[in-house]
Amino acid sequence: MNILNNPYFNALRNISEILDEDQKKRGVLMWILLIINAVFDLVSLGGIAVVMDTALNPTNI
Repeated sequence: MNILNNPYFNALRNISEILDEDQKKRGVLMWILLIINAVFDLVSLGGIAVVMDTALNPTNI
C-alpha cells in the first residue's frame, strides 16, 4: 500500500490545506501540550501506586 494513498494522510493533507499558518501553529502547540499532559498523567498514576503500596504495607517506610 502506497503511503501517499493512505486515507489518514489524505485527511491530514486536506486539513493542512484548509488551515492558515496561525491555526497550524496552534494545532501543533495543542498536540505538544496533549503529550505533556499524558506524561504527567502517567507520572501521577505511578505516584498513586507508591502511596497505595505504602498505605497497605507500612513496613516499607
